[in-house]
Amino acid sequence: MAETGSQFCYIIDSAGTFYRVNTENELVAVSGKEEAGVFSMPEASSRIGRGKKSCFYSTVPVVRDDREDVEIHDMEKTDWMAYLQNFAFLVSSIPAYREELVKRESETDLKISDILHYIELYEADDEKALKLVEMLRTYREERRDIKDELLRLDLFQRSLGNSGNAARAKEAARQMEKLQKRRYTPRRLSELFQNSDLRKRRDKEAREEDTVEKQETIYDGKKNDWLKFMESQVLFYQEIKQYEKNLQADIQEMYARMEKMLETMERISANAAQGYQIFKLLQDMRLQRRKKLEELEQVRCVTSGLDCKTLLAVFERNLNRMTELEPYEDSSGYPVAG
Repeated sequence: MAETGSQFCYIIDSAGTFYRVNTENELVAVSGKEEAGVFSMPEASSRIGRGKKSCFYSTVPVVRDDREDVEIHDMEKTDWMAYLQNFAFLVSSIPAYREELVKRESETDLKISDILHYIELYEADDEKALKLVEMLRTYREERRDIKDELLRLDLFQRSLGNSGNAARAKEAARQMEKLQKRRYTPRRLSELFQNSDLRKRRDKEAREEDTVEKQETIYDGKKNDWLKFMESQVLFYQEIKQYEKNLQADIQEMYARMEKMLETMERISANAAQGYQIFKLLQDMRLQRRKKLEELEQVRCVTSGLDCKTLLAVFERNLNRMTELEPYEDSSGYPVAG
């Protein structure tokens, strides 16, 4: 039995699979929670680590209903700043993880395509045929697992793992960090706090925070129109998702036109001049479609992981604040242009 106040958890991955430690002190997957290992929070953190793969693991607190001999999750022991930082890191890692999954799915599709083409074009004896069928089944299952993981990733992003929540988590972590550095100002017994090591250290940290170091930026020495910038950001987040849909519609329309042309080709007998004309038309449509596809990928690189609705609300709110600003006065009493 662990001491009272200890915090215990399970280790799971992004697919919801539970883990335990084997005889070689390594994490191994198990079939369900009933076989999972129970870890203290420090032990779980040390095993998950902080490397690239750590973002695909998480911890689930153990409550009394799960294990009667384990203490109920103690909220007072939770490292909230580490939790928020890990959440923000997890969200920022999603695009790379998604890209890896898409590459794996594409690679599996190519393997399946090879097998199907072999079945279509070549003969095989019983042993070879059985091997091909087994390979096809294995790769189909692998493809289904990848698609399921992509679906889980989408559900997480839509419900919780968006850039807006990640930004709020980072800001909350920064505010918590400030709590650790706040100083107490004596009301009466100031002499009691003289020559304190803690006070000296915190005073030094405060002075370092208050020091403003000037560094050249692309905005220095220029007349910056921040109101125009905010208006452009509002317009961007208002329109970008619809423009992405418009590109998809254009690509689908081009594909339908090419399919219709190919179907027409099957029914006619063209001479050399007509054949060249059809070739050029198809070539032009393919080139236009490629440009649209390239632009769509560029737009998706911009919008990937962005919560456009939340960011639109943020920029609209800040734009409204800017338009409501009034000229302020300096020490001389004269208004200063904003």
